[in-house]
Amino acid sequence: MNDAKITITENNNTCVVIPLKNEAQGLEKLIMGILDQNPQPDEVVAVDTGSTDGTFQILQKLSKVHSQIRVISSPGALPGDARNRGISVTAAGIIVQIDGSCTITESWLKELTQPLVEGNADYVTGRILPMPEVRSILGRAVDMGNVFSASINPVLRNSDTIAGGASVAYRKKLWELAGGQPEWLRNGEDVVFVKKLIASGITPVYTDKSLAFWQVGPCISDLFMRETRYSESSLLISKRWLVENAALNKLFLMIFFLLLSFFSRLFLILFFTMIFAIIAKRTVQSIDRYYKRKHEPGSNSPVLVRLIILYTEIVLFAAQQVGLVRGIWDRISNKSKASTLEHYLQV
Repeated sequence: MNDAKITITENNNTCVVIPLKNEAQGLEKLIMGILDQNPQPDEVVAVDTGSTDGTFQILQKLSKVHSQIRVISSPGALPGDARNRGISVTAAGIIVQIDGSCTITESWLKELTQPLVEGNADYVTGRILPMPEVRSILGRAVDMGNVFSASINPVLRNSDTIAGGASVAYRKKLWELAGGQPEWLRNGEDVVFVKKLIASGITPVYTDKSLAFWQVGPCISDLFMRETRYSESSLLISKRWLVENAALNKLFLMIFFLLLSFFSRLFLILFFTMIFAIIAKRTVQSIDRYYKRKHEPGSNSPVLVRLIILYTEIVLFAAQQVGLVRGIWDRISNKSKASTLEHYLQV
């Protein structure tokens, strides 16, 4: 993509780009929600990256009924690659990104693109809240979306946030000038893309009038895999990864204590004390965030909610360590990724 010829696209036509893999559940609701927007998008490009749950077939069925929908099959494509393929086939001047696991409100598209149409911004970030996932646990209704979100998403989007994933809109010319999005990263490609845009001097805008809901989980195993990938990518997309990553520094200290424990049990006690302190602190912070955010289900069962958050924090802590170890190995064994990142940001 970076070697493609640059042709600056300038118009107010809108294209919604959706990278997808195994998003059959809820997909039709999302697509119809997009088509029901007022005004409608001029085009919807859905890029399937190798689904096995019928996602591609659903897209094909919808595209036969709705002419705005274009379906691309790109098995194995990573998120940046999938978005690049979708953006490259549209002539629209405004690109809107949304993920297949999201749902949107009626005015989502209009509010997200309005600053671009009016010329007040080059890049717009919309508001995102956790999607409600109400489950019955021990006879109690608990919104797992809010519970999980309190742990994995310490800061909900606000005016200080310049996000790069779901529910953002920007001029296609920015994508063209950036040479596309990074195609070699499994996670964090959106962060790197936005870093490059910021360096070019974009005018970003945040709007809380454009609202989308993001699915967190929905299972604890999904959270484990997500946190593992995010922790791994946090090392791959950072230039000064050895000194800027606080979680990595804590991991090194824990390993140091564990090695010294062969000589003295005191260090083994310090090792477990450190793990306990980290999880306890994160649990207290997540519980506080949970009760400060708007939620209805689960508020009548505080003990159960606290236990679920504690369990979630234990799982996320383990996932983070796995991701960091994988990230270290990736940085050491595959130095070409680091040089590719440097080249992408500099071009």
